[in-house]
Amino acid sequence: MLEAKSHVKEMTTNCGATSATIIEKITSAFDEVKRNLGARPDSDWFHKYYQAANRMATLYFLQREDVPAHLIFLDFLGDRVPGKQCPHTPNGWKPAINNQWAHLGLTDNHLLADIHSFALIPVGFERFNHGCGNARRLNLYPHQLLREDQLPIVYAADVADAFFHRAMTG
Repeated sequence: MLEAKSHVKEMTTNCGATSATIIEKITSAFDEVKRNLGARPDSDWFHKYYQAANRMATLYFLQREDVPAHLIFLDFLGDRVPGKQCPHTPNGWKPAINNQWAHLGLTDNHLLADIHSFALIPVGFERFNHGCGNARRLNLYPHQLLREDQLPIVYAADVADAFFHRAMTG
């Protein structure tokens, strides 16, 4: 699974569930994951870093069901998003990443530590003419990140959404 971010603000999300039944199911699932990963029981997985918590929970449940999976948190270096903090160096991402894991109450040696990874990849921009004037094209270089034997990559959001939909609907 791949979870990608181009600016720091993208890391902050809250759970959008409003149904008491759904919130109860998510709470139960998160409590199981936190207990098994050794996260602080009082850590808040519903606010601020819900998306990261959801991805870790998805990875945990996939592993519990013997589904081989790996989760990559991919942060882009040097993206350009107007009005957003887009780090240009690994050290630019480090405080935000550390805050996320501290908020979730996870240590570096939790149960899933060896099947989730962090990756930083630079983005480049080049100007090109597409017939309507100059524009910028984003050049990503995924071959710098993954080998062919590590494919296929699926977006973590797609897996998490499908998994939680199945869990919530029985």
